[in-house]
Amino acid sequence: MENVEGNLLNLEKRDSKYKELPKEQRQGILEKLLQQIKENKLNHGAPNEVFSAFQITKNRISVRAVHCKNMIIDNVILAIKSKFPPAYKKKTIYVQQDNAKPHFSDNDADIVALASADDWNIKFKAQPANSFYLNVLDLGFFNSIQSLQYEASPHTIDELINCV
Repeated sequence: MENVEGNLLNLEKRDSKYKELPKEQRQGILEKLLQQIKENKLNHGAPNEVFSAFQITKNRISVRAVHCKNMIIDNVILAIKSKFPPAYKKKTIYVQQDNAKPHFSDNDADIVALASADDWNIKFKAQPANSFYLNVLDLGFFNSIQSLQYEASPHTIDELINCV
């Protein structure tokens, strides 16, 4: 009866590769490891070998402020102008960005000029520190996406995007 709540709330993965041991068995394993460390019986590699074992992730392309600025100029402002009704031309439209490093300044001359062209009034503001407005983790957004992912069980990125 211990795992009834976990099964009802789907908190446990059914396809888990690991089995959780009772507390007594977990404590025994930890004691054995500590004993082997004290007796220098635990064979481990040099620090460089251990470090290189953790470097299995791919190098990712870094996003610079120039990339963000080009994305805003080429895509975001044009999409706002094309999708918003013409009645919003005279109103102020605020676009809020998070405080990540590669973002541009709020008063960048090129972006301000394009955002205010054709009588539009689009302003960019940085997210306030510790703001809860854009904290989608608190809203359960990623949990809902993950539940959709488990229902469809996609095998490629394209399938994942289509099911979400």
